[in-house]
Amino acid sequence: MPVEYRVSDESRIEAVRITELRLSDTSRHLSRHRPSARNLTSQVRGALGELYACQWLSDNDLEVETGFREDLVGSCDIDVGGRRIEVMTAKISDREMTQFCVPPGKLKAARNRGAWGYLFVGTDDSRDCQVVTIHWVS
Repeated sequence: MPVEYRVSDESRIEAVRITELRLSDTSRHLSRHRPSARNLTSQVRGALGELYACQWLSDNDLEVETGFREDLVGSCDIDVGGRRIEVMTAKISDREMTQFCVPPGKLKAARNRGAWGYLFVGTDDSRDCQVVTIHWVS
């Protein structure tokens, strides 16, 4: 069953900090084929998904280690009990349109990072993301 979180000001500030770190790192590989890779709004959306994925896991008494906060290149987004997980965040309307498929480029990158699975996160369609919804792990 999906779980919704209202985005707090503190989470938004942290998501912007993470995004600025990602976009300022010249060694970071950002896909030329995905326009959202260099888009501030899309990157903030992704960081919010990662933050609330950690919140949801913590709310369910799971210990979470993060790779995304420091933007550790080559690291999965989160580690739960030794299982490396990639967080896939997108507008829920886009998720429904793609039937929660993982793009081939993202799949390859996740394999290279040793990902065990995915946690699918959706956001509302607003530009500034007011609601984050945790969907499921695959």
